[in-house]
Amino acid sequence: MKTSLIIPCLNEEKYLGKCLDSVVKQTVFPDEVIVCDNGSKDKTLKVAKKYLNLLPLKILIQPKKGIIPAIEKAWRKASGDIILKIDADSVLPQDWTKNMVNHFKKDPELAACGGNWYASDGGFWLRLFVKLIYPIGSIYFFFKGYKIIMGPNFAVRKSVLQKLNGYIVDNPHRLDDEIICHKLKINGYKYESYKDCYNYHSTRRWHHNPKGIMRSFLVNVFGPRLYRYRE
Repeated sequence: MKTSLIIPCLNEEKYLGKCLDSVVKQTVFPDEVIVCDNGSKDKTLKVAKKYLNLLPLKILIQPKKGIIPAIEKAWRKASGDIILKIDADSVLPQDWTKNMVNHFKKDPELAACGGNWYASDGGFWLRLFVKLIYPIGSIYFFFKGYKIIMGPNFAVRKSVLQKLNGYIVDNPHRLDDEIICHKLKINGYKYESYKDCYNYHSTRRWHHNPKGIMRSFLVNVFGPRLYRYRE
């Protein structure tokens, strides 16, 4: 069962190194690692190139702006049976890849999986807030009729993505994790959250772009007619 880890990124020179360091330390290596740059103006690409001899790394460029175009290019160019997706500021526990893949091996009906995510930085209250986001969000989406798995901690069979036409939707203003989980639900695929499939994530967005975070929340609650999400 071949795995491809995809990492969309934009101006991530401060975080991408820590992310890729955690990939290097995996007890089970992904068979392929794809960094898809979305037009970075900083040293993101320079950082990525340092890992060409340490990882089975491919570097792609997606000039079309937005996280969805970056994800789309990455997974469609991937060769793995399982597509693993994280963000450029994610930090992975050493058994993350192994745990993700084991769930697919144990359950042939499983289409996708993921788990909770925790803060890798920030103060006590911010870490606690981030810890509660996933369970609170899960309750909210339960009442919308489906489960949610966070996009920075996600794995899916490539064959399923192909049948769902990936992250492509008529309305481009939805969040990537909501898009794919909604598609999985309405098409009857099994997807689950597991306790051993957690990872860590920076809280920097809450410091630098709180308005963007709130806008993303409002998109999920009220829909694209009122608010537009921008990466």
